[in-house]
This record gives sequence, C-alpha cells and structure tokens, in this order.
Amino acid sequence: MRKKRKSNPRYSNSVMRVLGDNYNLLKSRINESDLYENIDGRTLEDVFEECILYVSQDVKAKRLSEKKLIAHFLYRYNMLRFKAMRSKKCIINSEKL
Repeated sequence: MRKKRKSNPRYSNSVMRVLGDNYNLLKSRINESDLYENIDGRTLEDVFEECILYVSQDVKAKRLSEKKLIAHFLYRYNMLRFKAMRSKKCIINSEKL
C-alpha cells in the first residue's frame, strides 16, 4: 500500500494574501522608469515576481505583521535588485577582458 505524503506547503497562504492585497502598493513603490530595464536577460518586473516567490517561502515572513511584511518585501526586493545589477556589472566587466 502506498504511503500518503504529509502536507508540507512551501508557500504561506497568509503571506500570499497580504502580498496580493497590497500588490498595487508594492508596485507603486518601485521606480516605474527602471521596471523594464534589461538586466542580464531579465527585467525588474521579473525580479519583482521572483521576490514575491522568495518572500512567500520565507519562514521569517510568516510571523510578521502586515506593515512589517511590506517593509520586509521591499528590503528583499532591493537585495534581489542589487544582486541582479551586480551580476550585470560582472558580465559587462568580463566581456571587456
């Protein structure tokens, strides 16, 4: 007989609900002029979506209040954006060699 797998959701429904309710607010806090800039084959829109997935799986985010979760999301977005910009800079510098 097959064993039933235990439910272990990777995404937090409460975090996703807060992010979904505040989606327009989060989008408005991002600089629209940079949103479609090409960074290593991705745009900042892609980084934004990646950040939603990252924060929704973050164990710390489950314990935060709504205001702190929004601040945490913006912090993580800036970190992922910096990482993408840094990788773009490394690629450009390696092409010059």
